[in-house]
Amino acid sequence: RAAERASLMTFSARDAGIRTPGFVGVAEAADSVVLAHEHLLDARRLADLPPEEITDDLLTDLWTQLRLAHAAGLAHRDLDDDVLLVNDGRVWILGWANGEIAAPELTRRLDIAQLLALLARRVGVERAVSSATQILDRALLGAIASLLQPVALPPGPREEIRERKAVLRQLRSALIELIPPAAEAEPVQLRRFSPKAVLTTTLAVVALWLLLTSLNIDQLSSALRQANPVWAVVAFALGMLTYAGAAVSLMAFSPVRLGLWKTTQVQVASSIVALVAPAGVGPAALNLRYLNRNRVKTPLAVASVALMQVSQFVTTIGLLLLIAALTGSSSALQVPDSTVFVVIGVITAVVAVALMVPKVRHLVWARVAPTMRQVWPRVLWVIGQPQRLGAGVLGNILMTGGYIAAFAATLAAFGQQVPLTQLALIYLGGMALGSAVPTPGGLGTVELALSGGLAAAGVPAALAASIAVLFRLLTFWGRVPFGWLAMRRLQQLNEL
Repeated sequence: RAAERASLMTFSARDAGIRTPGFVGVAEAADSVVLAHEHLLDARRLADLPPEEITDDLLTDLWTQLRLAHAAGLAHRDLDDDVLLVNDGRVWILGWANGEIAAPELTRRLDIAQLLALLARRVGVERAVSSATQILDRALLGAIASLLQPVALPPGPREEIRERKAVLRQLRSALIELIPPAAEAEPVQLRRFSPKAVLTTTLAVVALWLLLTSLNIDQLSSALRQANPVWAVVAFALGMLTYAGAAVSLMAFSPVRLGLWKTTQVQVASSIVALVAPAGVGPAALNLRYLNRNRVKTPLAVASVALMQVSQFVTTIGLLLLIAALTGSSSALQVPDSTVFVVIGVITAVVAVALMVPKVRHLVWARVAPTMRQVWPRVLWVIGQPQRLGAGVLGNILMTGGYIAAFAATLAAFGQQVPLTQLALIYLGGMALGSAVPTPGGLGTVELALSGGLAAAGVPAALAASIAVLFRLLTFWGRVPFGWLAMRRLQQLNEL
């Protein structure tokens, strides 16, 4: 449908006499569609031209092209530096994929506001307004003054936000001076009502409901009164360290360069998403969205996030074995008895026999092959760059080790101690059960598993329940406000 819309817009723009590269053909592969257009030789972006080369005739030609589109009922909606090309002194307008046919008056006026703001940054406010008055009606420009708001412009880099706001203020002043009646016009309040806004509101409501209905206030108060506050602060700090570990891991496996601070904020924001998704699912979905916003295509983003999760599993097992070897507590990792091996052997034989049937084999391969084709090249890419592999492992160690250390500090807050290997097994088992049971954030399941594991390790049952509750407060509930703030901040920067 997106390809059909882009093709229709291109044909309509060409039919209206607008200079835009002609449509050559279309090709489809799996879930992707490639649209081929004519290539403009020696064309340059308007943004790449020095100000002295942007002549008055060029500006007039640009406004004429936009007027032709609006006269045909077309609106572009995404007029930015990437869609305006200059070739042989003539302007070409690309990128009609998100445009509208039979566009309403407001949408066409937004086009004018976008182009005014773009030209004001390139040639100055005075020339931008002067060139517009040569083609457009002055009364129409007066109505545009109230639309000159940041939300009306296409998303741009963070460093342009302040510049854009300053330019918009100057443009509004220029139009008001040019057309006095515009000064009395009521401002139009523009808002982007998107799935993102709906999701954010839903998350906040669900988070509040879960917080009010899931916590046992009496049990929590009892746990807080018994705990040593110093060790509780240490546990909270160690839990926050896990965000940095997750950020380093994602940066290592990302195909594009990501900033540490911003990536860490994404991991902090995942704490609020975890309230409405099973354990482990929320952060993965948010990481996928973050990579998409950084122009990583969905198949490649999915492969990168999947590789990150696989590396976390492998690193966790390796870390557990290393702890057992260093602490000499390998007895906690006992070899299963013969019954377990018999069950594993029977399951393996059944799977092998099933795979001998061609239809079953083809069905399994049809399900597995797409994932393998996505992930395997990423594995080879990471293996070929040892520094990335090392960074990914380091991030996973920080993340898993931070949670285990926070769990140990929570025990210390109650004057309890459990062998490190056993403690790691209890924590990992609790998180595994939380991921297996599809409750938001593993609510109830994780707490029950942690308290049961501690009780089996010799911790008094009453203390075990308090330790589990306090640990979840410090590493789950207590971080939700930070997650909400990070989510809001990243959305304002258009990163999520």
